[in-house]
Amino acid sequence: MTIDNVLLRASAGTGKTFQLSNRYILLILSGKSPEKLLATTFTRKAAGEILARILQRLAIATTSEEQAIKLSDELKIDATHSRRFGEALAFLTSNLHRINVSTLDAYFAKLLTNHAYEFEIGADWAIATSGEQAAQKQLAIIELLRNLSNADFTRLMLFINKGKCNRSILHTLELTIESLLSPFYQSAATAWNGNLRGESTARILNPEQLSLAMSKIRNQMENEDCVPFLKTITTDLETLQARNWNKALRGGIFKKIVAGENTFSRKPLPDNLIAAYQPLTQHVVALKIRELENQTKATYSILFQYAEILDRIKRKTKRLEFGDVTRLLNGRGHKFASTFRMDATIEHLLLDEFQDTSLPQWNIVEPLAISICQQINSSFFCVGDVKQAIYGWRGGRREIFDCLESCLNDISSDTLEQSYRSSAVVVEFINSIFNNLDAHTNPSDHAETLKRWQKDFVPLKTVLDHVGYVEYVNATDGLGKTERLKSCLALAVNKTEQLLNTNRQMKIGILVRTNSSIAELIHLLAARGIPASEDGGNSLSNYSAVQLILSALSLIDHPQDGVARFHVEHSPLASLFGYRPDTIDTNIACRTSRDFRRQIATLGFYSVLKNLVLTLEPHVDRPQFTRLEHLLVFANTFKFSINFRIDEFIEAVQNERFSDPDASRVRVMTIHQSKGLEFDAVIIPTLESALAPRAPTYAVSRNLKTQKISEVFMYRNAEFRELLPKRYNDACKETIAESVSESLCLLYVALTRAARALYLIGPCQPSTPKSPPFTSAGIIQMAIHNIYSQTPNDVVYANGNPTWFEQLPVYETDSPHPETLPIPLAKPSQLNLSPLTSAAPSSRSGGERFRLSGVLRSSSETAKLFGIQLHYFMEQIDWAQGPYWTMATDAFNTKYGEVSPELDSHLAMFLENAPLANILNKDFYFDEPTSPLTQLTDATHETIQFTVHNEYPICAFIDGELLRGFIDRLVVMRMNELIVAVDICDYKTDRIGVGPEALQSIVSRYRPQIYAYKQSIAQMLALQPSQVGARLIFTHTGEQAAV
Repeated sequence: MTIDNVLLRASAGTGKTFQLSNRYILLILSGKSPEKLLATTFTRKAAGEILARILQRLAIATTSEEQAIKLSDELKIDATHSRRFGEALAFLTSNLHRINVSTLDAYFAKLLTNHAYEFEIGADWAIATSGEQAAQKQLAIIELLRNLSNADFTRLMLFINKGKCNRSILHTLELTIESLLSPFYQSAATAWNGNLRGESTARILNPEQLSLAMSKIRNQMENEDCVPFLKTITTDLETLQARNWNKALRGGIFKKIVAGENTFSRKPLPDNLIAAYQPLTQHVVALKIRELENQTKATYSILFQYAEILDRIKRKTKRLEFGDVTRLLNGRGHKFASTFRMDATIEHLLLDEFQDTSLPQWNIVEPLAISICQQINSSFFCVGDVKQAIYGWRGGRREIFDCLESCLNDISSDTLEQSYRSSAVVVEFINSIFNNLDAHTNPSDHAETLKRWQKDFVPLKTVLDHVGYVEYVNATDGLGKTERLKSCLALAVNKTEQLLNTNRQMKIGILVRTNSSIAELIHLLAARGIPASEDGGNSLSNYSAVQLILSALSLIDHPQDGVARFHVEHSPLASLFGYRPDTIDTNIACRTSRDFRRQIATLGFYSVLKNLVLTLEPHVDRPQFTRLEHLLVFANTFKFSINFRIDEFIEAVQNERFSDPDASRVRVMTIHQSKGLEFDAVIIPTLESALAPRAPTYAVSRNLKTQKISEVFMYRNAEFRELLPKRYNDACKETIAESVSESLCLLYVALTRAARALYLIGPCQPSTPKSPPFTSAGIIQMAIHNIYSQTPNDVVYANGNPTWFEQLPVYETDSPHPETLPIPLAKPSQLNLSPLTSAAPSSRSGGERFRLSGVLRSSSETAKLFGIQLHYFMEQIDWAQGPYWTMATDAFNTKYGEVSPELDSHLAMFLENAPLANILNKDFYFDEPTSPLTQLTDATHETIQFTVHNEYPICAFIDGELLRGFIDRLVVMRMNELIVAVDICDYKTDRIGVGPEALQSIVSRYRPQIYAYKQSIAQMLALQPSQVGARLIFTHTGEQAAV
């Protein structure tokens, strides 16, 4: 069987998955092994759907000869016996572990795992969670800021904020860096060094030339023809003398002349006045060009430093993002070889949703695609739709799809235009929108983008005869965007309730632009008693019940947190924290904090959190309690750092993304997440999103042939862009055009999810604007009837049968009784048959007191790394014998580099004649009064044998908990091969105040942890408590204290 290389341009709903599964089944029937086939798509959900479709179609074909003939016709092959399809199904199911149907990211991850050591990453690397990613980036930014000089930092912030002052430094820097990483990783350093000054005739004036230029303007005030402009000239001069160039560009005669105009207030400007202004206008233009170039270069410099730091952190933790995997593999270019490491050679390549493939991804796949197209017994199949290219913000380039035919040999192309998804009414509506994009009367600078999209649009053709309906209705009017959005979401919930009340079997999809709208919709639906699944990812902190729990946890860690206290005080948790409306006690928060910290030290963090959730359970609805259950699951797997701060958990919850994709009839998701799905009814309530971004962070120009970024510039708004060379303006226009085109793709994807009915809910302003806005709502209304209606609660457009749902089967629940809620979490009882609760001894430290420095520090990561390094150094030492210090230093330098001055000051406490030097000598245990050897009368240097265990693992069942952890230094003492005593040494880097009271205070803090160590060792080694000694080693002050 000869199988051609095929490129399919398939519109939405035309059967892309169907065609891809056809190709896969054909290959299996022709005797190809599944390990030699690679089918990739863009999401895991789509990959699962492809594999499921393949297996389902084969399974159905085995049920009867009639079904076998049907599948044969769909595959366009001779009639095949059902037994043959059964054999193919059995072959696939027995080789599920060899099937390669996945996302490109998953395939790349497999490649990296098989070549981990070539990339110096280690085979135990993993994809970082969203919480881990946030922690990595925060640590990188903190280290970056620490490395900058004051001058560089000031200059950087001015550049990053486009010359403005901004107080939210860290937040601004995080957002800016995140938005710029994509072009940074996809471009060379030279792309950030665009020489715009070479294209401009404008030159910067020196101080003398500036004074002379201003004098010339001042002299013009004596001319009679300048009298009408004297006031404006005076104002201009004051602004120019103050060197306030930005203000000068925003008004007056100066602005007019810069813009190339020769009139002011409808009066012609004298030629001699224009000539006098000219040198200064050129001076300002040159300054702006230099400012732009400097900002771009400074931005690249900061991104380069940040990327280096972040890469080091990721390699050290062995936690990567999918983008990191692609970059690592792409670094090998066409020389990357993988065949001998993978289970088999890929001979047949099937690519789905190819329009969203990024350039780095294509660089990895292209050698394989070229090789396959050159081989006789191999095949290439690619399907995509440039109208659904909605992942440009992640690097997707639809242009790669368009140039495939010229890149690959012997490939034929075809187009799929018949929709097997949407009703005729829906298809007609979609065609009318995208065939009339140029009907918008206020496209601003985007008219060419609209025309190009309209020209390239291939109208859909309907196949199904479903009854359908399309409706566009305006919501209640509102003054601001937030108010209008709430009205639209409320109307979407009303429409959902109306559809569900028809009691028909239907799937409803509510599609929105951002994740923030999902949380609000879920809440509104729950208030009506409508269960809905939440696809994609939202932070649990978006939900009121979780917000309350987080406030309670924050109050435990920070008793004086006024915001958290107010939240808890006016909630069902108030009594648990001792708050009563009839009493005012300012000490309640501190007492409650101590009580809760005692509970955490005794029962563990999870048990305390569970008690808070159970207290809140009767006061929340089912969707809110589901989020609380997610919170408990997350807490059960969360690992605290050695310092144990509750803030760590709160921050991790805020950074982590959660979803609840159950089988509800109503699904709420973003448009991006809806790609590849279909619903009987689609409701779209977020149509006020602008199609063009207000101000992108950057602008790029690309090589039209290779699509590689050739230049990167920081973006400037329109009033400043006019001053800059054409090359820069072209880059800005190109960047904006890409954003507009992607917004149109997003609208197309949203509309084409509807199988039978489409409900559009538009925003409504109190008064009709002079011109239609450049939004989805404006595009749709102008396309369908050339008027932008703003009548509130009005049906702007309706077509089809409003009772379309009557053709659907009646909805019947599985049980005549309402579904009961899942069994709630049991109250704590003394009889616990659940798996053992696990805890670390360090979790018991703290008790009622804790270090204020631990609460106030910006991040625990630096202190954590310091502690890790100190422990690693001391782990290399058993006794102060021989070249022990040199050996420990060499081992440390190999892993971490040079010892920092701060760490060296702690380690110096163990050197000869230093305060802690005796800890590393055996004599210490004979001379020290607190040594466990003092219990033995016959202990001598000759009778006692010493063994040192650094980082000794412990595991013991203590007080109903399974304690697990590591002891820093365990000295085991034997007599006649029997253990007669042990001594536990625990290193602490805390700063201690002056005097014995300060030492005793901090010892009290760690006493529960050390007691846990002593109990564990006594249990593990079958020793009496008197045989176990323990001491805290404070490396900052050089003190040791027996516990």
